[in-house]
Amino acid sequence: MRHIVLCMFVLLFSVGSAAEETPRLTFVTKRIVNVGEVKQGEKVKHTVEIKNTGDAPLVILQISKSCNCTTAKASQNILKPGEKADIVVEVDTKGRIGTNIMNVTITANTPEKEHAIRISMNVVK
Repeated sequence: MRHIVLCMFVLLFSVGSAAEETPRLTFVTKRIVNVGEVKQGEKVKHTVEIKNTGDAPLVILQISKSCNCTTAKASQNILKPGEKADIVVEVDTKGRIGTNIMNVTITANTPEKEHAIRISMNVVK
C-alpha cells in the first residue's frame, strides 16, 4: 500500500512540474501611461518593455489596437525565458481632439492570453 501511495505522489509531482513550465508576460515598464497634452497632428510614440518571466518560450500571437490611428509592433515575437522585447506604440493625432485613450492588446501563449497597454492623452489645437 505504501508503495502505491508513493508511486501516486511521484506521478502527481512529475505531472505538476511539467504543467508549471509556462511562459509569463511581465511588463517591465508601465503599461498604462498618460502622456499629457499634445498638439493635434503630432505623432506620439511610446515604448513598453516586456519580459518573459516564465519557464517556456513566450510567443506573441497578435497585437491588436483600438484605433486605426495607432500602430504597435514588437521588436521580436518569440521570447525565451528571461528575454525582453519592446512594444513600440505610435499614435497619429491627426483629426483628433480632446481626451483620447488608445488600447493595445497583446495576445500571447500565456495562461492569461491577453495583456493590455493603455495610452491616454489630451489633444489640443
